Amino acid sequence: MARKRQSLKCKARKTNGEPCGNYALTGATVCTVHGGRAPQVRAKAERNVRERAITDQLARLDAAPVGNPLEELQRLAGQAVSWKDAMAGKVNELTGLSYKSTLGQEQVRSELLLWERALDRCTTVLVAIAKLGIDERLARVEERKAELIAVAVREAITAAGVGTARAEEVKHGVVLRLRALESS
Repeated sequence: MARKRQSLKCKARKTNGEPCGNYALTGATVCTVHGGRAPQVRAKAERNVRERAITDQLARLDAAPVGNPLEELQRLAGQAVSWKDAMAGKVNELTGLSYKSTLGQEQVRSELLLWERALDRCTTVLVAIAKLGIDERLARVEERKAELIAVAVREAITAAGVGTARAEEVKHGVVLRLRALESS
């Protein structure tokens, strides 16, 4: 694959003060004549190219906005716990927690390292949930939804001109149907 040359010109100046007409190295601001061969310039240019590629890739992600961050955090916690459990299963299948490398050095099994990392991730997410009081917040959100539904039902009954005795029957029927929907 051919390398693409960047369109950026070298920022250095010639001895007569005119701008250098050469192209800068990809990811750098100078050409090879004006310091582009230096190892630190090449390393920085490569890092800039990698960072630009990552930034471009992230810009192409079609990530939908999070509608309910509380529920999303709970979902993330569930995934973290599932991953931890999966890694625990892999660790339980091991016959040893380490092995000898081809050079004869003792090496820790990668499954064990992944399990330890999963434990750390679970701790981080679950501590965040506890600190933020996610369960209580979600309960308040659900209570508010229930209050709004109750108000809407009362107003609909009133608007329909349903009598008092019949109104209680309708309210009871709504409650039963909501409970049935919730359990299904």
